[in-house]
Amino acid sequence: MGGEPLLLKNLDQYIKIARKFLPKTALRLVTNGLLLPSAPQKLFDALRENKFTVDISLYPPTLKILDKIKATLAENEIPLLNVTGEVETFNVFLTLQSGHDSAKARAVCHSNFCRFLRDGKLYKCPVDALSFKFAERFGMQGFPAATGVDIFAENFLALIPCAPENKPALTDWLADPSELERLQS
Repeated sequence: MGGEPLLLKNLDQYIKIARKFLPKTALRLVTNGLLLPSAPQKLFDALRENKFTVDISLYPPTLKILDKIKATLAENEIPLLNVTGEVETFNVFLTLQSGHDSAKARAVCHSNFCRFLRDGKLYKCPVDALSFKFAERFGMQGFPAATGVDIFAENFLALIPCAPENKPALTDWLADPSELERLQS
């Protein structure tokens, strides 16, 4: 997720690696779908064999070929899980000030529950994984570093707060754990 995954040259390999390291996870490819009708067969084989589903972000150009996209997925026995409503604008949810209302920000974020794999690290959120691009683009110094977990680390599962053996807590997933206190009071 994030950018267009179908532009990756070795997407089929990423799919296989994701399944290897996340064998019991529901894995989804989120795409605008424009490149699906011309995608190589090895991509469809990897999606099917690794039990991925596909979500389509419905941008205006995608809407024009949605039937072709659906037919391509059906021919290759790839489940289409979700098609968003037509996307006309992007949500705004970043802030530069401390003390912001992160619950409000997450409420408008379509990526709120989307894990993100980038450069061998797993992130809780695409925004976390890609925030360095935001900081670079606008010349921001001291922007918080991303908090991804190295998927190649020997203790990978121990590093993931949501791993069952780690007894995850709600606060493991909150940008501002003090929100929980405010909700409970």
